[in-house]
Amino acid sequence: MFYSWPLDKFGNRILSSQTGVTWHVLATGESYDGKDGVTTIVELASPGSPPTPVDTLRFRFGADGDIEQYGFLARAALRRDGQSIAPGWDRIAAFSLAANATWSVGAIDTAGNDVVRGVVNDDRSYFSASINGVETLVRGYSVSLSTIDFGYTLTIADPPRTVMLLREESSPSHAGFVRVLWSTSLSGWSP
Repeated sequence: MFYSWPLDKFGNRILSSQTGVTWHVLATGESYDGKDGVTTIVELASPGSPPTPVDTLRFRFGADGDIEQYGFLARAALRRDGQSIAPGWDRIAAFSLAANATWSVGAIDTAGNDVVRGVVNDDRSYFSASINGVETLVRGYSVSLSTIDFGYTLTIADPPRTVMLLREESSPSHAGFVRVLWSTSLSGWSP
C-alpha cells in the first residue's frame, strides 16, 4: 500500500489530496510478450480512497538484478502528453551496471527522438514502512529516469526487493505525483 499525492507545478506535494494506492500481486513466474518470469500486479485504490481506474502492471526481475516493466514509457507518454506509443519491455532499473552508469530506457515520443536515460545513483536513502506488521527501516537505491521534459525517480530496497518510492516530476503541461510505501506483506520474510 502506498500513500499517494499529486504534485503542484513546483514539485510540492498537495497534502490535502492524499490518497491510497494498493498493489496486489496476482501471479509470478508468468510468460508475457516474449519474456518469462513475469510478475503481474493489479493496481487499485486503497480502502477509503476515492476510486481510481484499475491498472495491470507487469514486471520482470532479472537474475542480474535488472528490473523491466512492460509499458512503462507508453503509460508515461499517454499520461503526460496524450501520445500513444507502442508498449514494450522497458528496463527501469539496471543494477547489473556499475553505479552511476547510464543506459537507454527507450523513447517517450511517437517520433522516437526523445530518449529516456536511466542511472542507478550511488547513494542510498532509508525508509520506514510496515512490513508484515513490523515497523522496519530499510535502505533503498535511487534510480533516476529522465529526458528533457520527463523526470521519474524510483527507490528500490533490497532485501526484500520492494519499491519504496515512485515520483514523477511535474512539467508545464502535466502534474506529477509521488507515492511512498507505507505498508506491505511479504510471504517468507522475517525481520
